[in-house]
Amino acid sequence: QREQRATVIYTRDGGRYVTGDTLSELEERLDPALFFRCHKSYIVNLNHIEDITPYGRWTYIIRLKGIEQDALITHEKFEELERMYS
Repeated sequence: QREQRATVIYTRDGGRYVTGDTLSELEERLDPALFFRCHKSYIVNLNHIEDITPYGRWTYIIRLKGIEQDALITHEKFEELERMYS
């Protein structure tokens, strides 16, 4: 998750790691089969998506297994994710 001018990585065991790397830099190093850029401020592990619920007209909230923080996904990215799994 991008927070202010830092990138914060949350882990299932409650870890919170802050890095100066941008999400784009991290995205280049992550396996695209496991990680998905769902929003300009979020990358999620596809194996840890618990559910996705509407939040307004063009946005959804992703709840992740074992992590208190939610992520946002745009309508466009939601459709992309649906195509990946259909």
